[in-house]
Amino acid sequence: MKKAFFLAFLFLFLSCTNVFSNKKEDLLQKLRSANRYEGSLIGAVASESKLYKDAEELMSLCSDSEILMLLNDKCPVVKCYAADFIRNRNIEADWYNILLKQAEDYTSVKVYSFCSISDYYAGDFVLNSLFSKKLTESEQNKLKLELIKNQSKLNFANSILLSQDMSDELYAATREWALRGNANAIFSLAKYKKDEDLQLIDSLKDKDIDLFFKACQYNTRESLKPFLEEYMRSIMPKEHFYNEWASFYKLLADYHDDFTKKIFDMAFFDKVTYNIREYHLKDIYYAIKDRHDGFYDDYLKIFWTKYNWVDEEIIDYFLLTDKEFALEGLKTALLNSNEYFFDTETLDYIIKAAYKNKIDLTEYFARAIREDGVSTFEVYMNNMDCLQAGNKTIVDAVKARLENESNRYVTGPLTKYLEDVSAEK
Repeated sequence: MKKAFFLAFLFLFLSCTNVFSNKKEDLLQKLRSANRYEGSLIGAVASESKLYKDAEELMSLCSDSEILMLLNDKCPVVKCYAADFIRNRNIEADWYNILLKQAEDYTSVKVYSFCSISDYYAGDFVLNSLFSKKLTESEQNKLKLELIKNQSKLNFANSILLSQDMSDELYAATREWALRGNANAIFSLAKYKKDEDLQLIDSLKDKDIDLFFKACQYNTRESLKPFLEEYMRSIMPKEHFYNEWASFYKLLADYHDDFTKKIFDMAFFDKVTYNIREYHLKDIYYAIKDRHDGFYDDYLKIFWTKYNWVDEEIIDYFLLTDKEFALEGLKTALLNSNEYFFDTETLDYIIKAAYKNKIDLTEYFARAIREDGVSTFEVYMNNMDCLQAGNKTIVDAVKARLENESNRYVTGPLTKYLEDVSAEK
């Protein structure tokens, strides 16, 4: 009897084990046959990925040793899923040597997340997933150095070059790479501020002008001014904007002298293509918007009152240093509030700052209620406590808007406002 029971139990155990093994194999084959890694949510409507669910099930069935084996799978999709699920799994292993080996994997894999599809090296995916999770700080530094010494093709290596990581060993390895003409390595030398690297850094003018401007921000040399002025004159007639202009104007702002203002002023000239001028000025704005020492105040004032470019820090700065201007700036912004439809947080701050500084908001609210688009209109409706309840001017503006408005996101709040006013009487 006991023997029969034992044999029955053994048969059942082996059958379950076989089913369990077959299930893992089926799931593994699904991953290996996939042509891309998929995140948990894919597509514009964020649908649940069936492939990700299969991977999740497979990884839950794997032991620690099995999932580590999958990290070495020849299929990059399998490898990426293994890295993804290993990240939050507490597995004791020689992670430094494991990741050092993975850093040599230049197999291409497509990564699909939401509606974005990107090409990755499998080694990049693994390092991005596990580097900070599995390595100590000293191991991280050691692996970074190895990647630069090996002049790795991974984007992870480029991120090291573009970072603020610095050490004598890293400098030596970076310079070796820079001498071979790698633009990111040349840029990386700039943060060390060594005179012997200036010639290499100047070579970026022909390799990558954006990196050149960024590199020069570490050392604003007087000798560069003729080149910078010449560059400014060359871009004034351009009929398309270029991303490197942001770095160019940031570098100019770092000079913080009359030369800076001379070049900035050229952006306002008629010789600058009219349709492109705003791109120049926007880059200047972002280059100086956090510089509140008074030197760039004239530009900040123009950007606020003429272009509606301002933020909370600039508002607070002028309320402290030039309150008369700041109050007029707040009023101008309220008159042009539709211009803040992409920056409603700043508009909300403007309204609250105006209220705090005892600006009568009645006419500004009435105008906005009658005229503003949905996004900025909503900001005003959320700040109705800045006005006296039942204010006749506001009530009339609400009724006027309702006469010709069909958008429920507008009519709903307006109708509720009138109901609340009636309830309070």
